[in-house]
Amino acid sequence: MQFAGGVGVIDGDRMLFYYVGFSGEAPNGPDMYAGCATGVASLRRDGFASMEAGAAQSGSLMTRKLTFSGKHLFVNVNAPKGELRAEVLGADGKPVPGFTLAESVPLAVDSTKVEMRWKGSADLGRLAGKPMRLRFALRSGSLYSFWITPHAEGHSRGYVAAGGRGFRGPVDAPDGGIKPWPALAYTVDPAWPKLSEAHQLQETAGAAIEKDGKVLVFHRGAEPIVRLNADGSFHQSLGKGIFQRPHSVRVDSDGNLWTADSGAHIVLKHDREGRVLMVLGRKGEAGQSNDRFNQPTDIAFAANGDFFVTDGYGNSRVVKYSRDGTFLKAWGMKGAGPGEFNLPHSAVVHGNRLYVADRENYRVQVFDLEGKFLQQWTDIGSPWGLAISPTGDLWMADGHNNRILKLSLEGAVLGSLGTTGRMPGQFRFAHMITVDAQERVYVSEILNWRIQRFIPQSRIGDTGR
Repeated sequence: MQFAGGVGVIDGDRMLFYYVGFSGEAPNGPDMYAGCATGVASLRRDGFASMEAGAAQSGSLMTRKLTFSGKHLFVNVNAPKGELRAEVLGADGKPVPGFTLAESVPLAVDSTKVEMRWKGSADLGRLAGKPMRLRFALRSGSLYSFWITPHAEGHSRGYVAAGGRGFRGPVDAPDGGIKPWPALAYTVDPAWPKLSEAHQLQETAGAAIEKDGKVLVFHRGAEPIVRLNADGSFHQSLGKGIFQRPHSVRVDSDGNLWTADSGAHIVLKHDREGRVLMVLGRKGEAGQSNDRFNQPTDIAFAANGDFFVTDGYGNSRVVKYSRDGTFLKAWGMKGAGPGEFNLPHSAVVHGNRLYVADRENYRVQVFDLEGKFLQQWTDIGSPWGLAISPTGDLWMADGHNNRILKLSLEGAVLGSLGTTGRMPGQFRFAHMITVDAQERVYVSEILNWRIQRFIPQSRIGDTGR
């Protein structure tokens, strides 16, 4: 059986979806697509139970260590003839006074959204941002899910598939997850770049600005690195026959080119003419060690020459090397906790901070240069590409929502541009981003096979250096 439409809709306490199934039995013998049936199926909202307990023996479930930014704990629970309690454990593993099982108000309900409370404690607000665990105790019932939210009404801030009645957008939030961010005063340059058919771009993975203003474009065609003059005209191509699946290109402070090839599991350092100066990883060989990657995605540089590789699709980690390529350390694993990743897709360094695009966790994580977790930014979309502008702002390509965000270095959204589409100024999988000395923004797109340039409206007419 499989989803016929790909996603479901939320209808009150239910999730509805079309399905199609095949018995594989035909009059003339087995046939993969024989015996077809289709219809509408339903599940309890949030899917399947995470924990079940009978009447005779209660069950206990403890989370891994987590931090949160909300203050209201909600659950989806079916226990009208039993009860559910919860407690909070501190970093030392001991129950936090005011939030113990004994102080938990028991729930004996069947509800897909009900708040857990404790006697004498208004909410979890004073514990926000601190590492802790939750422990649930259940008797005669099923626990489906839990979430901590800043909204007293219980909005989860989670994505709601194709939506449903009562939702204003793709996210279960009062505003539907559609932020009223101001539009950036930028205009697309529809005549840039100026490429002939001989240099047609294909899936365009990355872009970088060189010191002389030339633009490097990294794409998945026959000429994978294309160097453009500032006015968008073709200058030269590099790297033919080297790459398997181009993913990101960067330029270091010495003017060297660096490329991440997610298909070949390698990161390469090149001189300006494309000659390979350093190889990290082994071509075509995935791994997880000091000198092996599994689909690396990007490179970021510290001021002293140390560099960081986001080892993204396969390993969910960040790897740090010295200037000469000596392994220094690695951190991260698959997960949603601080310092864990679900596809670290891009990274940049500013000062003593490393900003990592944790793509499928829909957040940016901030670390010091030794890998210590400092903070995370959520509710800003899905960060695919990151860039630091010459003025010290952070730019982000939000590939799932097909838009560009400009942020402060503390995570405040300063504005956005772009919508989904195929026309100039629109995006389909905005992948990576870079910004030049004139604050012009360059965005590479996977599905539209192009790179677009956006010019500040105060600089309209400035097409060269």
